[in-house]
Amino acid sequence: EMVSVLEEEGVQFGAAIPEATSLRRLLKIGYQLDAKALAQLLCECREQIATDEDRYHFEKAVQELKVPLNDNTRIPCARIVQRAGGRLRGTLGGWIVPLDEIDELLRMELQRRDFPYPFPDATTGNQALAYLREVWARAKSSPEGLATEVRDVLPAAYAYCLEDRANSSSLSEQWDAALPEAMVFAERNWIVLADTNDIYFDDIGDRRFWPSNMQLQIATSGHLGNSPSDQSRTVEALGLRRLSSDIEMKWQGENEKLRIKSDWVSRFNYIFEILQQVRGSDIGEADSKGMIPQLIHVCELVLDVSFGADFNERIPVHARLYNDVFTVAGSPVQFSADAAKELLSHFSFGQRAGLAADLTGMLGAIDSPSDFSLAADKFCRAFAPDFQLPPESQNGVDDDEVPDSGYEQGKLPDAAETPLVEQKQTSMGESAPQVSRSDVAEDEKPDMQAVPGQDVSEKPGTTTDNESKSGHSYTKDRALAEQNIHARNLKNSLKGEITPIDNIDVNNFTREAGVSDSNLGDEEYRHIAEQYEKKFGREPMLGDPRQTGWDIRSVDPKTGDVRFIEVKGKGRPWTNNEVVELSRPQIRKAFEVAVEQADESWYLYVVEKIDQDRYQVLPIENPVQIAKHWILPGESWRMVAEEPKVL
Repeated sequence: EMVSVLEEEGVQFGAAIPEATSLRRLLKIGYQLDAKALAQLLCECREQIATDEDRYHFEKAVQELKVPLNDNTRIPCARIVQRAGGRLRGTLGGWIVPLDEIDELLRMELQRRDFPYPFPDATTGNQALAYLREVWARAKSSPEGLATEVRDVLPAAYAYCLEDRANSSSLSEQWDAALPEAMVFAERNWIVLADTNDIYFDDIGDRRFWPSNMQLQIATSGHLGNSPSDQSRTVEALGLRRLSSDIEMKWQGENEKLRIKSDWVSRFNYIFEILQQVRGSDIGEADSKGMIPQLIHVCELVLDVSFGADFNERIPVHARLYNDVFTVAGSPVQFSADAAKELLSHFSFGQRAGLAADLTGMLGAIDSPSDFSLAADKFCRAFAPDFQLPPESQNGVDDDEVPDSGYEQGKLPDAAETPLVEQKQTSMGESAPQVSRSDVAEDEKPDMQAVPGQDVSEKPGTTTDNESKSGHSYTKDRALAEQNIHARNLKNSLKGEITPIDNIDVNNFTREAGVSDSNLGDEEYRHIAEQYEKKFGREPMLGDPRQTGWDIRSVDPKTGDVRFIEVKGKGRPWTNNEVVELSRPQIRKAFEVAVEQADESWYLYVVEKIDQDRYQVLPIENPVQIAKHWILPGESWRMVAEEPKVL
């Protein structure tokens, strides 16, 4: 009687139970089968489908099925794509999986034309939204460490989702429905956007321009996009308030121009050109950030800032770069720090303490030919050793402005006339070796002296490239001061067996003689080093493969310390006579960090391939600081001696 009542209402009793035996097994045990057993069961399910009802249950079972991967983890079909990476969208930090990470037998079954779940070609906006919702849910329940974990992935997820949302009304509706769950990371906390009206996106970009004593919650911009345009799109979609919408800023004093010195202009042009060179080499481009802005000097530059009716403040600012006009106020000592910040921001250099310090030094010396030459020469040696200054921008030191040093203009004192530096006690209680000007490689590039065949060091009494460019004049006092700096900072010189072979490819470190490893390239070794950094709570960022000096920049979020990591891959254990090689740019970077950067360090990570799936990471802190000697084997080095003669 009950059955007849249900049938009258249009409900078939028992219809929710699939008839096919294989379907019942798939629903009951499919989640625990290995790849081969699951492939066999899916094949049986397809063959036993007899009705539309069976097909419906098969499709539903597949949608809820978790598929085993090659590493024995399981993932739902909704997170599988045909391909990922390369020119296609990425995997959202491994959250999305391409089919090639699934056992071949199971993959063939999943790719059949009659399989009820079509896998997208690459990561979709719907999948990206699902990832975002999962992150937001985790941020509510277990936020510890999540911000670091998703920092590099969230920008891509927002980008994929919002790109597809622009062309999909369905995804747009799903986004709107998910917005009440949206969370952003701000001031070390995850905050639900729907619960507050007091969180902002900082589109001003400089806390100097905020009224003092004003407490604001600022969303971490790096989580919202990888570029200003991407961040702006995410901010719009989330409904975040922009800081500029509530802070009103009025600049005062820019119209009260002073007569500017012509040599200031030429030296500023020099600074801008060299920064273009440094930035261009960082990103693999010949030029960066366009034309040189016009330099304007004013007596005073202030910013009137107001935030609602309660906050009004006048903030003194000594430099502003806006619309291709660079305005500086006061004396060079007053404006140098602010000017350096403006230039670093303009070139998107981020937090580079050594670069900022030396740039501030150049700007502070812009009014003194001799001091500017010294500061510019130091900057070139550290950051742009190959910089070629255009003739119209060269600013030599006037002869009448240079103290009589006893040496010719632009020449170093003869090594025999230069006193040795006194020994300094190291932190280990040992005495550092005595260093004279002739012992320290010119341009602070000891690595370049190590390989013969190129004219990279200068004989005493000759003019170096950097000196001729900047008009650098050395007095005895200045030469001695530089030696003391080298002695304090370079506590140990490099130890290593240096072989004068000109045709060796020092960058091809993944292919040693006798090693066949066609499936493992440079990227794989860098990926292993990246995983190592994440395991220890640091935040690694892969550098451009075309740059020189380092492969990974890794930041400790707790201390702010930065590691520049050079990765060397070995297809066999690094023991006995196995070597890794450091190129001159890599050694140069190691010395630069050792000498200049207090909060940065340079590491060599040797990654050994133990077997097909296991690697050993050997982190070695800056070899420049550890080693004490150069070892030059006579069997190779005596052959490159210049003009040998028996006396």
